[in-house]
Amino acid sequence: MLYGPPGTGKTSFTQAIAGAKNFNLCYVNLSKKDLNDESFNRMLQEAPTKSILLLEDIDALFDEQREGGELHSGDLTFSGFINALDGVRSQEGQILFMTTNHREKLNPALLRPGRTDYEVELKNASRSQMV
Repeated sequence: MLYGPPGTGKTSFTQAIAGAKNFNLCYVNLSKKDLNDESFNRMLQEAPTKSILLLEDIDALFDEQREGGELHSGDLTFSGFINALDGVRSQEGQILFMTTNHREKLNPALLRPGRTDYEVELKNASRSQMV
């Protein structure tokens, strides 16, 4: 999990790691209109080995609209989303990166140990870093 204000290099950081490790970088499009629990899970499972899967702006994925107590983003449910993420852990040769500008908006179930292994805050550059 990479988090911090917009423009701090979260996506660029992920691209640099993929390049340094000679991994594919797979941008997972979370705004697809036909995205549902099954298609999201299939998308993650079918990613090639030696891949970094990048889920950007996950704070914007699930809004506050609840149906029967379940958060939804179109046909993708929060429980379907986290279950698919758990399946990625069993895939060898894949690394999952998530980015957010608003970590405080994320559901604690997404951040629990075993689902999110590392969290790195990227801050705006200081004056000494910019020169």
